[in-house]
Amino acid sequence: MVIDGGSQIWVMSEEVARELNIGWRCAAWNMITADGNRSDLSTVAKSVPVNIHGIVSTRHIFLARSGSEQVILSRP
Repeated sequence: MVIDGGSQIWVMSEEVARELNIGWRCAAWNMITADGNRSDLSTVAKSVPVNIHGIVSTRHIFLARSGSEQVILSRP
């Protein structure tokens, strides 16, 4: 996982998403990556409870079809 203080959203790779088997819905978002490329975010999991060192936060997580990171966490 990568914590990206400049990111506004949480993003997950298809590989991790398949392993977690959580419910996904259609979305129509686009993301501009740090290197200036564009990535379509067509799928989102809403209100996913995420536990990091005992702190649980509920977040919407977008599915990314491209990118080098498995999970990108935005700023708190």
